[in-house]
Amino acid sequence: MIFKYGVPYSERFEDVYFNRNEGLSESRYVFLEGSNTPDRWGGRDVFVIGETGFGTGLNFLASWHSWRNTHCRPQRLHFVSVEKHPLSRDDLIRCQQCFPELEALYRCLIEQYPLDPSGFHRLFFDEGDVVLTLCFGDVERVLSDLRVTVDSWFMDGFSPTKNPEMWAPSVCSRIAALSAKNTVLSTFTAAGQVRRNLESAGFKVRKEAGFGSKREMIVAEFREDSTSEKTPWFSWPSCGRKFQSAIVIGAGIGGCQIAARLAKRGLQTTVIERNAAVASEASGNYHAVISPKISADNGGSSQFYRQCFNFAVSELTREASSDLWQSCGVLQLIKDDRSRSRWQSLRSRPHSDYIFEVLDADAASTRAGVRLREGGLFFRGAGFVLPSTWCRHLLQHPDIQVVGNTAVDTVRPHGDGWQVTANSDSETGCREFFADLIVLANGNHNALLNLNYAPCMPVAGQTSRVAANPVSGNLSCVLDHSGYVLPAIDGWHTIGSTYDRDSYATKPCKEADRRNLLQQVQNLPGVFSRHDDIGDHHAATRFVSPDRYPFAGPVIDESYCAEVYGDLGHGRHWKTYPTARFIPGLYLLTALGSRGFTTAALCAEVLASQICGEPVPVPASIVENTHPARYLIRALRKNATT
Repeated sequence: MIFKYGVPYSERFEDVYFNRNEGLSESRYVFLEGSNTPDRWGGRDVFVIGETGFGTGLNFLASWHSWRNTHCRPQRLHFVSVEKHPLSRDDLIRCQQCFPELEALYRCLIEQYPLDPSGFHRLFFDEGDVVLTLCFGDVERVLSDLRVTVDSWFMDGFSPTKNPEMWAPSVCSRIAALSAKNTVLSTFTAAGQVRRNLESAGFKVRKEAGFGSKREMIVAEFREDSTSEKTPWFSWPSCGRKFQSAIVIGAGIGGCQIAARLAKRGLQTTVIERNAAVASEASGNYHAVISPKISADNGGSSQFYRQCFNFAVSELTREASSDLWQSCGVLQLIKDDRSRSRWQSLRSRPHSDYIFEVLDADAASTRAGVRLREGGLFFRGAGFVLPSTWCRHLLQHPDIQVVGNTAVDTVRPHGDGWQVTANSDSETGCREFFADLIVLANGNHNALLNLNYAPCMPVAGQTSRVAANPVSGNLSCVLDHSGYVLPAIDGWHTIGSTYDRDSYATKPCKEADRRNLLQQVQNLPGVFSRHDDIGDHHAATRFVSPDRYPFAGPVIDESYCAEVYGDLGHGRHWKTYPTARFIPGLYLLTALGSRGFTTAALCAEVLASQICGEPVPVPASIVENTHPARYLIRALRKNATT
């Protein structure tokens, strides 16, 4: 982007981003007034605006400004925008100067604006009541990946003659598929081909007077029902009922994250924990490392962890104090020829420099503060958090009640909601709890409900504390090798972790301490020795699924789905399948494994968004990869073809 004629100018499309003299007035006239959005959003709990072409963020900021200054407005405004060629943060700083009226809002946007110009990013403003979901990528692909129902569409972008892909028939069809009945779309263009594309997609199109010297513009209303989903077995329950209360079982990082998000959306939330304190088991380590998991092929797992990492860091930067969250960076060291080859293959990956840099041994040693034999990947925005303190922070909301020392015995439907029976260590003995919905966030959901189609397995792990020595005390970032080590805090390093599959061991032992220290000695010679003092330790069992993705979603009706999807493996693409059937009000957020503090925040946001009928902040592929029904669907496909 450059500035030309005093406004931002795209050399790629040879056009300005907005009207030089009346950009804000045009945005309000064409999009807000054209779609009649401020009159239609009044009294709504949630209102969703979709946009093609985020550009300088002008339409979002105009909508946010209007929301702030409208008395009758939705409780929660979602703005979902697609952009293939995102501007940089520096570009937005220059654009801010064009609109003094929006200067304060621009500053808020710039502060949170993502550095990573790929993937989906969710930003929160005005205490979370205004939510911006930025989707960076090709418009047709992104629209195919979105899980959202839009109330108003702002069809923006450069003119159809300069950027025809933005206005293609396939794009209009995808917009229609994401529209509710009576959704209104507005756009500055009145091009005949755009009008015909929208009509073919199911919109009733009319021309209105354009802004300023533009004679006409298009306003269109969607009069049909949206098209069916491609994968109805991975759908979610419809949100015809507004939930008022929730029970969350488990006060680890998963339970704390989903409780915080449900409470922010107005649900009275009770968290039931069998221990006396939150974060007592797998979430109870001294420190938790926040870092992505990157693979050479940039497959689904890499994209999932990258998006989880971006979301977690954004939240910690926004909400956590400096003594709670340390963004010191994480250096993943080269361990062998295989990892060396993988690191080198990552050098040429698009946008990789926004997440990591590849360092040789000398550069890695300088960055780490200690002498290293090998280099590796340095993740600049990564770091570590204090788990129990962070979990307690998440639960500090007036609509959250934490009930400790209480072990859940049974969960069962009760009327339109759920009943939980639990035994308390206090004098109250057996207790009963009632709520509209329940979220199992207790690590191993099968301890309460035997869901054969959602398998998880135990992995025991122990972390240890080792005394800093004159060399290790200089360590300035987290080192990740076969294990990991954190910089010294109050004279002690946190090291770990053992990883014992199919083990429920929860008692710390000296043998695990020895293994943790030996990992450091072998991978960091000259930094640690076998004679360094070991102090405290923490052991717990975490649960993982076979494919290492968490379970975050609704519990399905297994028998119904097995019946209606039993022929999936026969390749009957012509067949229209019904949407899945679910156990009403029952959800999972479990199997977070050893990276729960990296993944829990985004998984909880996905789950809370679906429960409350809001846009989902991830592509459809992530929804499917974390859906509790995924193993059942795989089995049905396999059984039908064998």
